[in-house]
Amino acid sequence: MAKRLTNQQQITHKVETLSDIEAAQVLEYIDTIESKRKPQITGNIEDDLIDYLANVPENLCARQVIEWDKVRRRSDVQAGITLQALVATNKA
Repeated sequence: MAKRLTNQQQITHKVETLSDIEAAQVLEYIDTIESKRKPQITGNIEDDLIDYLANVPENLCARQVIEWDKVRRRSDVQAGITLQALVATNKA
């Protein structure tokens, strides 16, 4: 019974027949595939998980909203102080 080649063996065989330019294109394609992979959590799981979650787009947007809210509150407080000062000067 003939043995079937595994995918890795088939790739190895095909790569051997490629020109240098074609091999470079295959390497670029592999780099693209690897860059799209989800990062694997290694090392200290809690720190890696927190770093990963901190950079998720939803959390980045949430942080921006929080910053906007801080600025809005600060301006509201400043407007309230200014209004109180105006009212106080008008009563005098």
